[in-house]
Amino acid sequence: ERFAFRCPNDLVDPRSGVICVPNNYAYSDDRQLEEGVVRFTAQASYDGWSQLDRETYAERKAYWFDELGKTASKFLPVQSFEEIKKRSIATDMFTPATVEKFTGRLRGAVYGSPQKTKTGKTHLNNLFICGTDQGFLGIVGAMLSGITMANLYGLRD
Repeated sequence: ERFAFRCPNDLVDPRSGVICVPNNYAYSDDRQLEEGVVRFTAQASYDGWSQLDRETYAERKAYWFDELGKTASKFLPVQSFEEIKKRSIATDMFTPATVEKFTGRLRGAVYGSPQKTKTGKTHLNNLFICGTDQGFLGIVGAMLSGITMANLYGLRD
């Protein structure tokens, strides 16, 4: 199938997403992390989530948590999503409604910085924005920002 870059007809579209395992590294020595992190990201409908009552919202979050886990597990070296759940210490799930409530981002968007700065500088000394679309748009913009900020500030003598 092809990536469907569009607003889903349902609350979530499990066909198009990202699986992220940020600490899945073979460390040298004996430094392997005891616990791992797995993130599943899929496209979701702001309109759908924002119109649910509190009880239905909680029920649908639980349902889609399991559905996304089952779908993502097909691409992971585990027997089933149940295996991941048994090993889990904590779980979390957010929706576009969650993002809007806690960040104020319009329609729950998680994309890009609302205030662009080509220098990457913030109001805090020696803290720089790196890896978000600061000058160019999208994923390419985020990558270029990361490279630019690393070269400007991180790779100094």
